[in-house]
Amino acid sequence: RNGKDAAHAWGLANEVQTGIEQHAKGTFRGFGTIYAYEVDGYGHANFMDDANIPSLLSIPYFGYLAQNDRVYQNTRRFVLSNRNPYYFRGKFASGVGSPHTPRNYVWPLSLIMQALTSTDPAEIKRVMGYIAASDVGDHRLHESFNPSWPEAFTRDDFAWPNALYGELVARERGR
Repeated sequence: RNGKDAAHAWGLANEVQTGIEQHAKGTFRGFGTIYAYEVDGYGHANFMDDANIPSLLSIPYFGYLAQNDRVYQNTRRFVLSNRNPYYFRGKFASGVGSPHTPRNYVWPLSLIMQALTSTDPAEIKRVMGYIAASDVGDHRLHESFNPSWPEAFTRDDFAWPNALYGELVARERGR
């Protein structure tokens, strides 16, 4: 039975991979070929990214593709640009937000994932500065914050970014 289940799982994985490659990519001027956030099966695609994880930004974190994969790098540049409708810039930070929180709010969770999937030490340092700038004195990372006024935030008790931040700090200390 385990052999049959494994064969079925591999077959399903290959089918999903083929579907992604055939139906979940598009070409954007200035970015090249990128992955879609979602597709509907009828030829329509939504090109954006959300701060939640999994996300397009987190693709190499979960081992789906290598950090240096060309389509991932194109997608990453798109996600971290104004072409992503959920990428926001402010006085103290810039990053990915979500349709689930107020417009123009950046999620620390996505900032952490940006750093975890970066190979650029300057980008990692800059993003860690954004994360530090979001601290309003309670020494916790919140769900989201206004990048021009960090005192405006959502969910003051949100463990997920705090746990993931621990992973980022441990990784950076080990370098």
